[in-house]
Amino acid sequence: MHFINGLLARFYPPLNIAFYTHLGGALVRFAGALLFSTWEPHVWIWGTLVGIGSALGAWLLYQDYRGRPFAIVVPVSAVAMVTIALGLSLIFLGERPNGWVWLGVMIALPAIWLTAGGGKPNKARMNSGTREGLLLGLDAD
Repeated sequence: MHFINGLLARFYPPLNIAFYTHLGGALVRFAGALLFSTWEPHVWIWGTLVGIGSALGAWLLYQDYRGRPFAIVVPVSAVAMVTIALGLSLIFLGERPNGWVWLGVMIALPAIWLTAGGGKPNKARMNSGTREGLLLGLDAD
């Protein structure tokens, strides 16, 4: 879905895409919540906060898709999402991932470099668009 929205972001404002996709998702989730959820206030508050955070991340991601190479944005965003979740689970939940998880992290980092074209970084390759793509890819998650 993010890929299709990324393509749309090249022709329409990313804020509009993020707004309407999250509005549609919110309506579906709201209908499900009415049928299956409890009516405790903290559930609704946390659900709203998560939805706002998700919409903000999507807007940044679509903003990045608009003018940056997908080959950089997609892997950076995906690895950032996994790495952030792993870090938060270590800190707040006390989880201890097994060796396979750490192997995946070690493989993912060079995978970004290879996907982005490999080679030695230099001034010509590290232009402002590439730097901005890397930063927005990280911010999106």
